[in-house]
Amino acid sequence: MSAPIVPLAEVSVTDPIVRLRKALDVNAMAEHFAANRLPVGGAGRAVGCEVTRVHPRGSRGFVIAYDLQMEGSGRRWVESLQAELVPGDAEAHCRAVASRLGDGAGSHLPYPSNHLVACVPDPGLVLRRPATDEALAGLRMLDRPGEVGPILSATGIVGPGAADAVSVQLLGHRLGKRAVLRLYWRASQQDRQTSFSVIAKLFKRRSNKVHSLCEAMGALRRDGLDGSNGVRVPEVLGQSTGAGAVLLEDIPGTPLPELAAAELPSGMALAGRALARLHLARVAGLKTHGVEDELDLLEAWVDLVGGVRPELRSLVETGLATVRAALSRVGNGPAVVIHRDFHLKQVLLEGETAVLTDFDTLCTGDPALDVGNFLAHLRLTDLQSGGDLDAQTAAFLGAYGAAATGDLAVRIVAYERAALLRLACLYSLSTRWAQLARPLLRGLT
Repeated sequence: MSAPIVPLAEVSVTDPIVRLRKALDVNAMAEHFAANRLPVGGAGRAVGCEVTRVHPRGSRGFVIAYDLQMEGSGRRWVESLQAELVPGDAEAHCRAVASRLGDGAGSHLPYPSNHLVACVPDPGLVLRRPATDEALAGLRMLDRPGEVGPILSATGIVGPGAADAVSVQLLGHRLGKRAVLRLYWRASQQDRQTSFSVIAKLFKRRSNKVHSLCEAMGALRRDGLDGSNGVRVPEVLGQSTGAGAVLLEDIPGTPLPELAAAELPSGMALAGRALARLHLARVAGLKTHGVEDELDLLEAWVDLVGGVRPELRSLVETGLATVRAALSRVGNGPAVVIHRDFHLKQVLLEGETAVLTDFDTLCTGDPALDVGNFLAHLRLTDLQSGGDLDAQTAAFLGAYGAAATGDLAVRIVAYERAALLRLACLYSLSTRWAQLARPLLRGLT
C-alpha cells in the first residue's frame, strides 16, 4: 500500500486505477455525455454530472453510479445511469451486453437493445439505462406489470386473476447484485376496490439468497421479532424462484432519517432497543464475520483510495493503522446475531414499534460492530445535515442498554473507527460528498 505515486503520463492506459480516475473526472465525463448518445429516456442533453457511488467488483472492475443533469424542451431534470468500468475491451463487452439483452434478457423493455447500453472506450465505460440488468430477471416486472398478478397468485398472496390495476415502482438497484421493487395492485374486498402493496427483493435466479433470506427472516420472527415486543421484522409473504424474488409485507413506517428534529431522540432510543433485541435473537446456519474479515475489507478500500485519491493516501493509511491496532487489541468478541449494515435508513418507526429492514448481510459476529457502525453513520448524518449529535448518540446508547459499557464499550470505539474509515473511503470517491472524507477521518482520533 505504500508504493510510490506514479504520474499519470507514465502509467499504461489499461491500468484500472488510471481508468477509474478518468471515469471520476466529472468535467471530462460531462463533455462526453453532452456530445454523445446516452441510454436515457426522452430527448435532452447532458449539461453536467455527478458521481454518487463507486462499487468495486474485484477483477471485474467497478460499477459507477452517475447522476446526469439533463436539459431540453425548456426544462431540467436528473437522469441516473449505472456504468461498468470494465478491465478489458469495453466495446466488445458493450456488444455482448446488447446481444444478451436482445436475446431475451431485456426483451421486456420497450426499446431496442442497442438503445439500452452505450460505450465510452476511453476510459472503458459501458453505460446502462436504469434497471437494465440481464442478471436480475425480476426487473422485467417494471415493464411487464401483467406478470405481477401470476406471481402474487402463485405465492398465495391473491387469488387467480384477483389483482387489478397493477403498477411497479423501482426503489433501488445494484447492478448484477440485487434490486428492490414495490408492487401495487387493487382487488375487490367486501364489494369494494382496495389498494394493496408488497415489497419485492430481487436477486440472481441461480443465487441461494432468496432461500437463505426467507429462512433468516422467518427465524427472526419466530424468535419474537414480530412486533409483540416493540421490534418487528417484515413478514415474508412468499418467494418466486422464476423471478428471483422475495415478497415482503410493505410496512407504512417512517424512516428514521425523516423524523422531525424533536422526534429524533425518541427515534434513536427505539433503534437502540431494537438493536439490543436483535442481538439476543437465535438464527442457525449464519456465517461469522470477525476482525480479520473486517480488516480485509478495509485494506481493499484503503488500497483503492490511496491510488485514486493520492492526496488522501497518507491519511487513509494512517487511519488503517489506527483501526488495525484497535481491532487487534479487542480481538473477536462474543459471536451473536448481527445485522452488519445497521444504520439509520435500516429502521422504520411504526408508532412505538421499530421495524428493522434489509437482512442481506445478517451473520454472527461482535455486537460492537453494529453499534459502532450506527454511531459512525450518526456522525456522517451530522456532517451532511447537522443536528444534535450528542443527544442522539446518548439516546441510542442509553436505550441499547448497560451492555454498552466496560469491555463492549471499548470494542464499540474500535468498530466505530473502522466504520468511519470505510465511510471516508466510500465518500472520497463520490463527487457529491468527497469533502466529507477528511472530517470522517478526523473522527478516528
